[in-house]
Amino acid sequence: MNTPHRPRKYSALIAITAVAGAGLAWGLLRPEATPPALPELPAPKAAVVEPPTKTLTDGPALFRRAFWKKATAADKILHAERHEWGEGEGLKKWQWFLVVEPSPELLKYLREENAFGLTPAKDFPALENAPDWFAFADAEFDTMRTRTGTMRVSFHRTKPLIYATASGAGFTPGANLPAAKVVAAVTTQPAGRIPRTSPPTPTK
Repeated sequence: MNTPHRPRKYSALIAITAVAGAGLAWGLLRPEATPPALPELPAPKAAVVEPPTKTLTDGPALFRRAFWKKATAADKILHAERHEWGEGEGLKKWQWFLVVEPSPELLKYLREENAFGLTPAKDFPALENAPDWFAFADAEFDTMRTRTGTMRVSFHRTKPLIYATASGAGFTPGANLPAAKVVAAVTTQPAGRIPRTSPPTPTK
């Protein structure tokens, strides 16, 4: 009868399995063992920053577009640059940068009268396409921005100096209101009242 021999066969099979498992574990744990090669992952693609199709540097004109008023003789424009993206008569987006030694009149217009509805800002995204000269130490400035975050103005804490920037979407031909209607909309504000939103930035 074969019944008495079954335990020996099972015991032998268990012993062989244990030895094989121990050998495999030793092979994996040996210091000189070479770990399996990992597949190479593709390098992350760098973010592509689209250069502007047009760059404008007329300081007084950019000042007027940015702040909706002309610069006075006491306003010293140190740097000014406006970027535009578009083709033909279309404008996809725009962005401007200004560094100004402001007159007391301009400071009053921006801070006391708060013509653009600025509020204190601490966290805001980094700027793209900013010129090299548009750089300053955050700790030396108080930065304020509009509710939508499209415009921000940084005021130096101890001297008359501001860094200002804004950006926005453009337009397609035929989608804009006539200039006369835009002017009428702006000039119908009641005297002495501050508009709830920032004035629309002119596109031309």
